[in-house]
Amino acid sequence: MPPTGSLKRKRSSASNLPVSMEQTIVTVTVGPNGTPFNFHRGLLCRCSGFFRGAFKGSFKEAGDRSVHLDDVSVLTMQQFMQWIYNSAFLTGPATIASFNGPSHELLTPDEMLDLYVFADRYEIVTLRNDIVYALRVVMYNVQTGSYGKDLPLAFVERAYERLPHTSTLCKWLRWHMSVMWAPDLMDEDVEKYAYLPASFLLGVAVHCRMRIEWAEDKEVSAHDESLVAVEQFRLGCEFHEHEQAGVCPGKGVPESDVSKLNFTWLMKSKLSLQ
Repeated sequence: MPPTGSLKRKRSSASNLPVSMEQTIVTVTVGPNGTPFNFHRGLLCRCSGFFRGAFKGSFKEAGDRSVHLDDVSVLTMQQFMQWIYNSAFLTGPATIASFNGPSHELLTPDEMLDLYVFADRYEIVTLRNDIVYALRVVMYNVQTGSYGKDLPLAFVERAYERLPHTSTLCKWLRWHMSVMWAPDLMDEDVEKYAYLPASFLLGVAVHCRMRIEWAEDKEVSAHDESLVAVEQFRLGCEFHEHEQAGVCPGKGVPESDVSKLNFTWLMKSKLSLQ
């Protein structure tokens, strides 16, 4: 189903600090100037395989209780610290209203991309899931109940340059752009299309073709919002990663039950399309 607009989600993540959390403090320095950030070691190790290996393994960093990340900016680390301790992205110029509370200030899409690249590089699955969810919320128009915003192709190019094309974010971009991308209505230079990754263009084309075939079968428009909503629900687990085998983080239930829920919801939605 489409995201509901709330970014303060209930979830079992590193950001829920238990009372029994070990009090050992470790330091992560970033950037060319080595700007320091202090974290609870248990908190970092619980959310990241990289930090778990660095601070609880046999490496020098474990003894020093310090690690340096030269390729991470101060801004990205500030945003990561806010996420890990507060369970939300609450800084940035963009604002979106929530169904469940007051408006939240969000990171810009480019800031989210930087944070996703960081999460990909340093093995933070929950953060990757939260960023894709947040992007879906940003792109979703809560007033109309539809996807009413678009991402510039420059964002797509940067994502594909910096991430594996099999990443969840790249998968979501292929689907999202298949819904929203309207080249004839955009001001972007069409000559740039030739430089877009082939896997992105192929993915967009496949999604579009499947949607057209399904729309023809149901005798509705390929742009029908109900059709798009059903399609997004069917794709479900393509847009998030599973940290534990057999458990779906998007719905908080065993994966076998998710299939049943998907089927039931899909059949109800199909009836509405007939």
